[in-house]
Amino acid sequence: MRSHWPAERLMAAWSMVGQFLDHMLYYYNNGWVKLIA
Repeated sequence: MRSHWPAERLMAAWSMVGQFLDHMLYYYNNGWVKLIA
């Protein structure tokens, strides 16, 4: 196993994590809006 990932793998993984967090935050905010409204 190599000590570091290629830049493409690292960017792809970071993009997936970022999209996941964005979706979680989106659903979290929508959930609160529905509870309040």
